[in-house]
Amino acid sequence: AINGSVVAVVSVVDVDEGLNGETTVRIISGNELNHFRLDYTPSFDMVRVNGVLDREEISKYNLTVVATDKGSPPRTATAFLIIHVNDVNDHEPVFEKSEYSAILSELAPSGTYVAGITATDEDSGVNAQIYYAFVSGNDHDWFTINSNSGLITTRASLDREIQGTVELNISARDGGPNPKWAYTQLKVTILDENDEAPKFSQSSINVSLSESTPPHTFVAMLTAADHDQGTNGSVTYFLHSTVQQLYPDTFTLDSLTGQLTTKSKLDRERISKYEIQVVAKDHGIPSQSSTATVSLNILDVNDNNPEFYPLKYFVPISEDTKIGTSILKLFATDPDEGENAMITYKIESGSEGLFSIDEWTGVITLRGSLRNSPKPIYRLKISAKDHSDKRAIEDAVVEVIKDAYMEELEFDNYGAYEFQIVEDHNERTSSLGREVGKVRVRSSEHVSYSIVYGDAKHNFAIEEFSGKITTVNKIDREQSVSHSLTVVARVGLSYGKTVVNIAVLDLNDNRPTFLRDKDEVKLPENAATGQEVYITRARDIDAGINSRISYSLTYNPDAQFRISEATGVIYLNRPIRAEPGTVLNVEVTATDGGEPQLSSKHTVLVTVEDVNDHTPIFDHTSYETSLVESTPVNKRFFALAASDADLGANGRVSYAITEGNAEEKFGVFPDGYLYVQSSLDREVKDYYSLVLTVRDFGTPSRSSMVPVVIHVIDENDNRPEFTNTTFTFSIRENEPPDSFVGKLTATDRDIGRNAELIFSLSNLQSDFAVDPKNGFIKALHVFDREELVQTTGQNFMILEATVMDNGTPRLRDKVKVQVFVTDVNDNPPKFLRAPYKVQISEGASIGTQVVRLYTSDADEGLNGDVFYSIASGNED
Repeated sequence: AINGSVVAVVSVVDVDEGLNGETTVRIISGNELNHFRLDYTPSFDMVRVNGVLDREEISKYNLTVVATDKGSPPRTATAFLIIHVNDVNDHEPVFEKSEYSAILSELAPSGTYVAGITATDEDSGVNAQIYYAFVSGNDHDWFTINSNSGLITTRASLDREIQGTVELNISARDGGPNPKWAYTQLKVTILDENDEAPKFSQSSINVSLSESTPPHTFVAMLTAADHDQGTNGSVTYFLHSTVQQLYPDTFTLDSLTGQLTTKSKLDRERISKYEIQVVAKDHGIPSQSSTATVSLNILDVNDNNPEFYPLKYFVPISEDTKIGTSILKLFATDPDEGENAMITYKIESGSEGLFSIDEWTGVITLRGSLRNSPKPIYRLKISAKDHSDKRAIEDAVVEVIKDAYMEELEFDNYGAYEFQIVEDHNERTSSLGREVGKVRVRSSEHVSYSIVYGDAKHNFAIEEFSGKITTVNKIDREQSVSHSLTVVARVGLSYGKTVVNIAVLDLNDNRPTFLRDKDEVKLPENAATGQEVYITRARDIDAGINSRISYSLTYNPDAQFRISEATGVIYLNRPIRAEPGTVLNVEVTATDGGEPQLSSKHTVLVTVEDVNDHTPIFDHTSYETSLVESTPVNKRFFALAASDADLGANGRVSYAITEGNAEEKFGVFPDGYLYVQSSLDREVKDYYSLVLTVRDFGTPSRSSMVPVVIHVIDENDNRPEFTNTTFTFSIRENEPPDSFVGKLTATDRDIGRNAELIFSLSNLQSDFAVDPKNGFIKALHVFDREELVQTTGQNFMILEATVMDNGTPRLRDKVKVQVFVTDVNDNPPKFLRAPYKVQISEGASIGTQVVRLYTSDADEGLNGDVFYSIASGNED
């Protein structure tokens, strides 16, 4: 209120006349700071503001106003004016701190406590109601703030690699009609967790190298970035295990730099493309990794000569064959590619102008008539060259024989020859040159034999004149179970051809092999006995009994599993007693049926997989705690702990208050910490019985409940209050000292020491005393009403009483006490003059006034009323 504002109007009525009815008004107490003044008007007095009021300094005034008339003796009246100062929104909110800080793991779940931001406002009511909000800094929407309480929690997953420090600018606004603002900052530091796998700059790289590249040639530089910190972000490179299996001793990788180089010479004709998997692994716990693939294409170099197969051709031809007839097509191959494999053919000799060859197709065509040629046989020598003029090491020979001169040779076997040979053992080196069989023609004089087709790999040889076929290379049934050779017999112009079929008999020279070195299997911890766990598969490329596989478990701790000997199916043999997450190592041996028996071992890693078969359990069957009623909002005050023996999501738990929190006084964070959600007041409720539920994240989830009792402890937050705004007592004058005057009564909503009341009176008076415990007021001396009136002009006294509690800090209340001294008839009437001397005429008539007597009596009321009588001297 501005200076001069009218607070109240005091109207006084006195029915007397003249000076006896004229009154003055004054403030006798409660205005010691002179914050108010009285302005006189003919009809009333106005109480005005004298200066500037500040509700935050003094919110209530108790003024004692006295009206006094101008009579003799003067009479007075007293009134008490209680003034409450209404709040104006003249204060800004003030934060407890100019800057706040918090530290969080980037794996903190949604709802995690970050900070409790608190601001206060010295105003009251809506002017002191604070509303909080983010001003800036929450760009990723990771955080949320309760607009009423200032509680800041996470609302989404954090990522330190995106932003390691978040500076949240926060505002506090009061609820006044013209709101005032305050600002603070919360700095959130996000701690690193190994939540990021190394990431290659390129997940796939295509590289080309010439097959002539020497060993130790650079292939590619692979780099992976891990934005985690420290060891979590330190990366090591290595080749995937499949690289060594597929391409043994071919590549090497620098573990620190990721540089991939060749280790040995490359050969495009053997492998034309490599798929090289490179793994980048960090050093976190647990570690994380990622894989990149280098596709290495080998560029061809012309390092191979063309090669004919067959090398020898025998073509019978009629003399009447028409010119232009195609008589034969030759085949040469070059394992190079592209232009390096483009072959051209040429007749080097023997054509005598009668034959030609298409240089691209190898087709030989008759160019001239054979009838005019006297020769019975023509021997053509054919060469083959590639694009770079690399020539076949051996030229092909084509013998063209006029059929009129040719005699057919007959072999001693009318059909094809059928031979058998046992394959060579892998470890055997002295088995070359073994005889397979022998062919012969019936007329065997000077006959020469040759294999012209069916043996491109030159596994066999035939003795030119005996026809005996022997092995040249190792014979492996697993590469080819049979061979079909075309054998030609020649003597002069005689010619014969037969087929030799060679069946390769199996030898137990191959062990059973598994597809992988090891297999990994997951098995639920509650798997039933007899349940199928895994099917192991081994393959033996031998034949017959040599390929028949039987399975056994050669490492099986505690006989946990059993295996079908015939099928390789692994079964659970007894209930699992291992903890979830345990890896059981089982060794399977596959043995073939050959002689001697060969076997291979295989590892099966069985991971015991957690099943949500455990209910989360609190570490106590019930909880009981207490907290003072002044505990700030957002304050964490009690930690619950529950455990779940399951793993992963099945063992992760969340907490919730499910009963007893209708007023929403409490909340619980994801880590089980209870916190104050809204202000407590013991005087409203001093006891809360909550039920907390803990629930896991399994499917279906499991839960348990626990009772939590919270006692609210009293704090001295309520000041004592007198039961009356003023007390009025009375005491008869002349009562002896220690006489009872009245009893002060007050209440305090607190309890215990905080509600123990102590009464006192102002030290500025010495008329009364009060018992500090029971509030009884007693007189300290005898009072004379008439003396009091004569001294003060009024028949009462005004005291200031205080009641104070025994809490910390001590709170108090004050009240005005009006004590009236009531009249006792202790004063006789007094004549104003004594004696009276009057004269009267003897002739005065009856009824004539002789004299008026004036008396006074200091008492009041009936005690002060005077009655007259003639006591003596009027006997006549």
